[in-house]
Amino acid sequence: MEVESADTVQPLRSRVYEYYEQLRRRHRLPVLPIGLYLRVGLDGVGWDVFEEYFWDHRLLHFEYAYVGLPALDAERYVAGENVLGIALAALMRIPEERRAELRAQAQKRLVECGENAYRCFLLSECVEAY
Repeated sequence: MEVESADTVQPLRSRVYEYYEQLRRRHRLPVLPIGLYLRVGLDGVGWDVFEEYFWDHRLLHFEYAYVGLPALDAERYVAGENVLGIALAALMRIPEERRAELRAQAQKRLVECGENAYRCFLLSECVEAY
């Protein structure tokens, strides 16, 4: 998984391919590449592509899964069971008038989630930072 915080997905596309290729060569195991976009939503969850051309001929077509946090509905993830989804909801689409309420709800859910204290701290820090 590669996390990208730029306002564009372009730099990540070639890097995901490079990481994939290195992991496949080194470990000779299947690899599921996933890009996690912090500032670009695209369609929320989907597949992106990296392509290389020589003149007009496409030499390489590489697809990878992505999650574009800004296009996802924060309310759905704060109400969900996945603690990482609860924390990352801070980077998702939130109506301005619901920000404070959802922040408090996310923090409450993370305190009660049953993870160890260090993980709870990290997850809560994500909510506070974003």
